[in-house]
Amino acid sequence: MRSGRPSRGGIPQVLGRVGRLLASSTDPVAVGREVAQGLCALLRAHHVAVFRLDRESGDLALAAVSGEAAAVHPPGQIFPKGTTLAAVAVREGRAVVSSDVLTDPRVVWPPDLRARVEAAPFRALLAVPILVGDDPVGAVGVADRAGRVFGEQDVHIVQAFADLAAVALERKRIENDLRRTTSRLAGILKMAPDAIIAVDEDQRIVVFSEGAELVFGYAAAEVVGQPVDILLPSRFVEAHRGHIRGFAAESQASRRMNERAEIVGRRRDGTEFPAEASISKSTQDGATIFSVVLRDISERKRAEQSLRDSEARYRSLVEGTIQGVWIHRDFVIQFANRAAAHLFGYGDPAAVVGTDLMGFVAPHERSRLEGYKRARERGEPAPARYEFEAIRADGEPIWIENVATAVTWEGAPAILATLLDVTEVKRLEDQLRQAQKMEAVGRLAGGVAHDFNNLLMVINGRGRMLVDHLGPAGS
Repeated sequence: MRSGRPSRGGIPQVLGRVGRLLASSTDPVAVGREVAQGLCALLRAHHVAVFRLDRESGDLALAAVSGEAAAVHPPGQIFPKGTTLAAVAVREGRAVVSSDVLTDPRVVWPPDLRARVEAAPFRALLAVPILVGDDPVGAVGVADRAGRVFGEQDVHIVQAFADLAAVALERKRIENDLRRTTSRLAGILKMAPDAIIAVDEDQRIVVFSEGAELVFGYAAAEVVGQPVDILLPSRFVEAHRGHIRGFAAESQASRRMNERAEIVGRRRDGTEFPAEASISKSTQDGATIFSVVLRDISERKRAEQSLRDSEARYRSLVEGTIQGVWIHRDFVIQFANRAAAHLFGYGDPAAVVGTDLMGFVAPHERSRLEGYKRARERGEPAPARYEFEAIRADGEPIWIENVATAVTWEGAPAILATLLDVTEVKRLEDQLRQAQKMEAVGRLAGGVAHDFNNLLMVINGRGRMLVDHLGPAGS
């Protein structure tokens, strides 16, 4: 049977061997194996296990094992969260010792693991957490036969090796995180449609994304290492350099670059384009790196200009027409052209904008127009073209022909109405109706006179016949 006394003479040699391995390898499995084998020999233990903590699940994965348990617990075996004395050390953040792990109330054993331990010859166990700062990343467990008493010296030795294992595990974690970050960054750089550019303190390009290649027309190999000036019109170079130097001296880590003035970029073929950009800074190995995300807004500018031109043409058309035009929402006038204002006796459209159009409608007409509005809201048919009697600012009644169309105005539903003064038409229609009435009366009177003449002719003819029959007077 092995002696439980540690072999002091070999501690510096084993630590040195592990240290040299750390200097040449980042493989945590190789380092863990060296730690497990070194401790097993130094402490004359039954076996030593090195565990890696899965931060998401809380499970412990066996990274390396030495001694007689290697055949029973192969590397890669998962110990569920809370099982084994190593889990207690991780949870409490300190070294823990048990003289019999099967009867220790702190240790939870699933049935299958308990059966394995019952069949194994070890009972005493020392577990030390592997810490990076105050965060546990794993544990080292030393197991031996019943009766082994682990002392303070054993704890110190295991802790020293646990610190070496921590370096390996943390380095591997950092490498994995860096690899994942690099992979994500590469994916972003590849897929992002915007130009992503990084420059160093000398304002030389160090990163040029595929989006930047598309925007500027350069291949990354052409511009990396070149001054960022090649991406700017010459008239903006000095000002841009001054902005970067000023941003480097500021405390804020990021800002929009076009807060003060529009950004202009220059393509490989010399053409210029408007852009918007944001800039951030970070420190890497004591050097400042400036990262810029830039978007070509040429299409947006063209669309905005086209919209402005269209609005100007429409406004010119609306203002120049002799028809009144207004836009209202819930009968509140949102817009009116000059012709609409003149129609109701006002010189300036501002006098009617914001007012209730019902104030311009004759009282006896209001219920009819409100009824049309309610019908539209219910989805029922309502006339789009109709006439109504209105009242001018001076109280004069006028007749308006209204054509209504549903539109969106400033992001909300509204009604666009074209207005035509048909007062004169109404007057002429009234005159026409009066003339038609007089014509009808004339025709009636003419017919009566004709019939009466016919009767008189009959009477006159009969009278003549009677006179002829009677002969001359006195005969």
